[in-house]
Amino acid sequence: MATATNLRPMRETRLRKQTSLPRPVTPFPALFPQVEDAEAMWRQTSASHLKATFRRIASLLLTNLHGDTAAAEFESFAHTSTELGESSTAVILGQLVISTPRPVGTALIVSAPSCDPRTVVENVAAALAARNCVELALFEQPEPALAAMIEALRQALPTGVFRVLSEQTGWGGRGPETAIVILTPDHSFLNDQPWVRSDATSNRRALISFYSRFENVPVLL
Repeated sequence: MATATNLRPMRETRLRKQTSLPRPVTPFPALFPQVEDAEAMWRQTSASHLKATFRRIASLLLTNLHGDTAAAEFESFAHTSTELGESSTAVILGQLVISTPRPVGTALIVSAPSCDPRTVVENVAAALAARNCVELALFEQPEPALAAMIEALRQALPTGVFRVLSEQTGWGGRGPETAIVILTPDHSFLNDQPWVRSDATSNRRALISFYSRFENVPVLL
């Protein structure tokens, strides 16, 4: 009995090491207080809040060996973002209108295998800058640059705003407010009936507009 008693602490220690799990990642507390509906909060977030979040993402990426390119993209979009619902005038079919951008809801981004990781990062950043939730569909192991972005977004964003879909998680979307975006090396396509096309060379503001819906109110002269 004495021998068995002496061995018990060693067995418990070894079991504890084998079954220990990493601590869950929590959102950056200064940016995201604990709220019940973080997705709704994200869709209404201010430009200053979004900029602070993107800079937090960029700083996390810079701690990763493969995160430099993605960090530059998020820093760039931090400078490009505007206030939610910031209106402008436009002429549509000869009619002067006040045009106000709104989030599409959720952007389900599916990239072709030939897509450069930077293209994927740029589109994820643009979709988030437009205040959408983002689902990134992965059909294979992500390249290091994408893996770095995924890890940074999981740390910096509130739960539910960004998630990865794969065979392991299933392919279910969030419902009718999900916009499916197909990325190719040269174009991005969005199922907005009819399909909207965005060139890969689009500037930052144009790409944010690509991930937005616009409410157009005629101006009565």
